[in-house]
Amino acid sequence: MTPAKPKRKILFAVIPSADGKTFVAATEKGLCTLYWPDSPEIRRYVEKRYDCVLVEDPKRFEEVRRQLDEYHDGKRKKFDIEVDFVVGTEFQKKIWRLMLKIPYGETRTYKWMAEHAGSPRGFRAAGQASHNNPISIIVPCHRVVGKDGSMRGYGGPSEAGQKRKRELLVMEGALKD
Repeated sequence: MTPAKPKRKILFAVIPSADGKTFVAATEKGLCTLYWPDSPEIRRYVEKRYDCVLVEDPKRFEEVRRQLDEYHDGKRKKFDIEVDFVVGTEFQKKIWRLMLKIPYGETRTYKWMAEHAGSPRGFRAAGQASHNNPISIIVPCHRVVGKDGSMRGYGGPSEAGQKRKRELLVMEGALKD
């Protein structure tokens, strides 16, 4: 019987932000997760999804915290943080990389995302990729809207998720209040 391979270690921290306590995690290559609010359920979910052991290291995330604070204060329009898409299908990763290119204060539709990912009829899959984005805010899935401009899919179909998406887009100037 072969001994079990040790699980990879992923560093994490819980950082305060304008959104409350935010859970962040990173591999040696870059940020792989940003969820808010933090909870024990999120931690268990990340350990299972990434097949890892989480190791707390707040110092590793000081730059992430600084850039998030600047973003929420309206002083940062673009993040300068390496990301590592550890999970997800190749299509999802294409969508997430496209999201990184959406400028501050602008939006794109799920249809546009699908077309630019090489799957013109894959707008539902683009929506699912947005829903499964593991690095919210930094990978700006909030900038992706329905073809009619409606708020869809941020943090799931919840009213709170739609409200938060609208708040971020208003803050960025992509929507009027």
